[in-house]
Amino acid sequence: MTHSLNFLEHTEPEPVQHERKRRKFFGKFVVGLIAVLVILLVVQGVAAARAAAHALDGKGAVSRAEAALFELDFETARSELLQAEQEFMDAADAMKWMAPVKILPWAGNQVEVVHGLLEAGATTVTVIADLLEIGEDVVRLAIDTEAMLGELEVDEQVSWSTLESEIKQAILLRLAASASDLELAKLEIDLVLRDLEDLPDDTLAAPLAAVLEPFTEQLLFFDQALDAMVPVAYMLPSMAGLEYEQHVLLLFLNNAEMRPGGGFIGSYGIATLEDAELTEFETHGVMEIDAPAQSFHSETPPEAIRNYLTNDTWYFRDSNWSPDFAVSTENGLRLYHDETSGAPSGTEVLQPYMSFAAVIGLTPTFVSGLLDIVGSITIDDQTFDAENILTTLEYAVEYGFQESGIPFEQRKEIIGDLADVLKERLFDLPVDQWGEVFGVIGDALETKQLVFYSTDPMINEVIARKDWAGRVFPGDADTLMVVDANMASLKTDPAVERAISYSISQDASDRWVGKVDVTYDHQGTFDWKTSRYRTYTRVYVPLGSELISSSGHLANDKLKSPNLEPGTVDVTEELGLTAFGTFTSIEPDETRTLSFEYYLPESVSAAITQGIYQLDLIKQIGAANHNLELNLDFDKKVRSAYPGEEPDQFGDEVYNLNTKLDQNIKFVVEF
Repeated sequence: MTHSLNFLEHTEPEPVQHERKRRKFFGKFVVGLIAVLVILLVVQGVAAARAAAHALDGKGAVSRAEAALFELDFETARSELLQAEQEFMDAADAMKWMAPVKILPWAGNQVEVVHGLLEAGATTVTVIADLLEIGEDVVRLAIDTEAMLGELEVDEQVSWSTLESEIKQAILLRLAASASDLELAKLEIDLVLRDLEDLPDDTLAAPLAAVLEPFTEQLLFFDQALDAMVPVAYMLPSMAGLEYEQHVLLLFLNNAEMRPGGGFIGSYGIATLEDAELTEFETHGVMEIDAPAQSFHSETPPEAIRNYLTNDTWYFRDSNWSPDFAVSTENGLRLYHDETSGAPSGTEVLQPYMSFAAVIGLTPTFVSGLLDIVGSITIDDQTFDAENILTTLEYAVEYGFQESGIPFEQRKEIIGDLADVLKERLFDLPVDQWGEVFGVIGDALETKQLVFYSTDPMINEVIARKDWAGRVFPGDADTLMVVDANMASLKTDPAVERAISYSISQDASDRWVGKVDVTYDHQGTFDWKTSRYRTYTRVYVPLGSELISSSGHLANDKLKSPNLEPGTVDVTEELGLTAFGTFTSIEPDETRTLSFEYYLPESVSAAITQGIYQLDLIKQIGAANHNLELNLDFDKKVRSAYPGEEPDQFGDEVYNLNTKLDQNIKFVVEF
């Protein structure tokens, strides 16, 4: 039988049918996938916008809570904290919808940043809540008993001097009890700040970038505030005589006449505290101790004091010869007790205090900051304010006493009178100004115009960790510290501008060489407080550094060495560092540079070879904020640096920076 083909029954080959079905399925799949992605992206966009909006609102609530806290408006602060907490919770809920886009590079960055913001916000809320609780307790204690039982209303006239002794004790005990909580809060903020630093910030959406930077600044503010509060919480209660009477020694460090430990000790004070009350406060000129001791005291001083101050005996006034405040203080306490306790029978000396709970060193720069708050003070027709405190006080004790008919031995009583009035003004400040005082104290501690020493080893460790103790702790990093000692050149330091320059490079034999230049520009003239500037300068560098050459040093000043013969450099080991010490003298309207070139030790060379270099720049206690220039040539392209260079300086093999040495600074460079 034969068959013929019917066109109505014609079918395509099976492979062609399968191909068309696959195309239809793939087309539908692609359309469906695009639809899903569009919906997903819309959802993600909405979720991201919601999360960012809630994070921004939470940040705003945190800012308002912070402001209310410092205004002592605790009710508003608490309300804003609750609002902030809710906003961050809502942002976290919105974040759940963003999980699918974490794998996408740009979107994933946004998710990561929002997560970081939420974590930062939660930590900030916790920290403010802790501060709120402590602050509210303190203010409740600072008002009368009836108010403690009823509605809290802050009386702006409440001051430290108006509080009952029992209330002062309770405040300090509450502060002491909060010390560990404050320290924990500080650690939490440090961790969050570290995480925020690692967040990608170069691809941020504008709304997130607008939130991230101010949030980081806010956290830094609380970090710095807690950094100041923690040592205070540990230290103040122990000094306040809560258990038994305590004595605190105050050293008035005159930084117009610089000494290694902060300034010449022309006067000192002794504060006696018991049950949180300042029961006695007395001040003395240092010669009230040193003058009677000349007949029996005979300790040999450091060599430079013998050579350039021509003193064969080491007295209390010259005790702060070390740039480490603890070392200087221990020398000072020993000399103080030797001079006040070691007198032969019948010798008239000041009554000794056999123990001190703490020693506080403070400069006129710090006092100026306090006068900015309390206002000018007038004593015996002389007005002292924040601008003139140094010059006016110096004139009063050097010359003004004669014009007023005050006996020489009483000329420094004006310092005690000024201190008494300043103390009263500070104690009379209303509660809402206490924050200003703490701000001045914090700035003085950071810039090393105020330093502490405690005879309690635990407290000493705490304040040393916060860099409040004026300690010098050498590490494995490169190190530089320039220390001046005014050697009988009146109060000339303010007239002399200093610039410190430091460079490193490799020499022809591939050894790493450091070079320090200290330039002194004497901008003063000869007058009652200014003379040629005579300084014994020590430059502290890493232990094991080897001096190659030096210049600018003199055997003595122009009067004693008319030909300005060059001096020598003393190479010593102190405080775990190598020190190059030498003398120089600068006439008014003259500039002179001391230079030291030296081989860096193997530890620094090894760090450079490994590609990471660290430099610790240590500021001298009491010093002005000197100019600082770094020129570090690593012969390798710098990849990162902190603090960063100027934009036009970055990208080559040299780390260049011009700044101010206003505090201890750690530099880290990677290449």
